[in-house]
Amino acid sequence: MNILIVDDEVIVVNLLKKHIDWRSLGMNEVFTAYTAMDAREIVSGNKIDIIVCDIEMPQENGLFFLA
Repeated sequence: MNILIVDDEVIVVNLLKKHIDWRSLGMNEVFTAYTAMDAREIVSGNKIDIIVCDIEMPQENGLFFLA
């Protein structure tokens, strides 16, 4: 399984990526994005099973992206 973490705050993305043992949770790859536009590119080119997304982001909120 693959996971995508989306948040405009770089420190939040880095903390989630580095401090959770994703392999033990069955994740093969952890993708990261800092904007909804970047997240769309990742989703269009990769199989993503789980998305963890911030709701309040500049330009486009997380709910709109997930819809």
